[in-house]
Amino acid sequence: MADDTVLDAGSGGDTIRTHEKGTSKIPISLIDVGGSGTTESVIGDAGIFLPVEGGAAEDAAVSGNPLLVGGRFDSVARTLDTGDAGAIALAADGAVHIDDGGNVITVDWAGTAPPIGAGTEATALLVTIATDSTGLLSIDDNGGSLTVDNAALSVTGGGVESGALRVTIANDSTGLVSIDDGGGDISVDWAGTAPPIGAGTEAAALRVTLATDSTGLVSVDDGGANLSVDWAGTVPPIGAGTEAAALRVTIATDSTGVVSIDDGGGSLTVDGTITETNSAAILTAVQLIDNAISGTEMQVDVLTLPARVATTDNIGAAHQTNQLMDGTTSLTPKFALANIAASTTDGAVVAAVGGKKIRVITYKIMAGGTATDVTFTSKPGGAGSAISMLHACAANGGLSSGEAVLGHFETTSGEGLSMTTGAGSTVGVQVTYVEV
Repeated sequence: MADDTVLDAGSGGDTIRTHEKGTSKIPISLIDVGGSGTTESVIGDAGIFLPVEGGAAEDAAVSGNPLLVGGRFDSVARTLDTGDAGAIALAADGAVHIDDGGNVITVDWAGTAPPIGAGTEATALLVTIATDSTGLLSIDDNGGSLTVDNAALSVTGGGVESGALRVTIANDSTGLVSIDDGGGDISVDWAGTAPPIGAGTEAAALRVTLATDSTGLVSVDDGGANLSVDWAGTVPPIGAGTEAAALRVTIATDSTGVVSIDDGGGSLTVDGTITETNSAAILTAVQLIDNAISGTEMQVDVLTLPARVATTDNIGAAHQTNQLMDGTTSLTPKFALANIAASTTDGAVVAAVGGKKIRVITYKIMAGGTATDVTFTSKPGGAGSAISMLHACAANGGLSSGEAVLGHFETTSGEGLSMTTGAGSTVGVQVTYVEV
């Protein structure tokens, strides 16, 4: 088969446009879009296009729908993909958004663009600040000077008073006003003649009224003379006169200062009753003192003593046999004895005590029938070290040391007391010691 079809092929009928589609033929139609007779317009003629119906499309365009043309407001910014078509973004008031992309926006002027930073005032751009503006307006004079349109503006630092600028301070101003006299004098316009400073009569003197809520200090200088106070009546005498006419001072309830009262060498009289709030504490203290008194003697238990000075604070005491003192620590005397054979190295006398030294207060040694040398040693885990001189005991002879409260010798902390003997005979030893 082929495109186009002849109607009534055996009789020479008309041929119509068709399109072969598989085993069938589909007629091809011309769509009339207006006109009549030979002037009818059909799709395909010059400038004639297929009409499109349906909802306007944006983003990835919907097949068969027209493209959305015009502006649209979105409360949330839209996102378009590459190749998408989109409507012009409008603000809520219909304004068109313009973004210079970090570059410059060019404005078409009705005429020649006015110069920036140059030209006459008549052609300059004017900016009007909104009445409700809350921003800051920055003015740059480009290294030159700013000109203010003010026909009455006088020269700064010169001119007559009538042409000078005046500044009015608001009645609720909380700031400070600084006045610089330029190294000269400041003149004050008085209603009349300026009153003299530091001279003249009281009637013409300047007066200062302090505000009722003033929190500052007022300094008054009498100029090396006296200050006069206007009293309602006669000035009361200072340091004399009756109580009724005396000056009175009221102390504030929250005063933290000290009030000094001088009776002038006489006596002070107090009006009213004095209330004492410490009576209970005073009574308790007196009772404690009374309890410590027996007859005419005070009984005191001494629990602690202050630091003593040997030359002035000596205290006599009886010698005790049940304890010795190491500072304020009580030490109990202990006893030990041993018989050490001749030629013995580090024979044990007193076993080691952890963290303690063996301090020997008294000792006795006695050799057998042969003379023998004896030395006391401090014995650790290894070989001992001599802590006494060599004692040369004669045959059947020896030594009794007597008491030494400071100790004759002592071991190293944590080591035992031992004795080394030379050739000869067995030596007996007996010691009194404390652990310190």
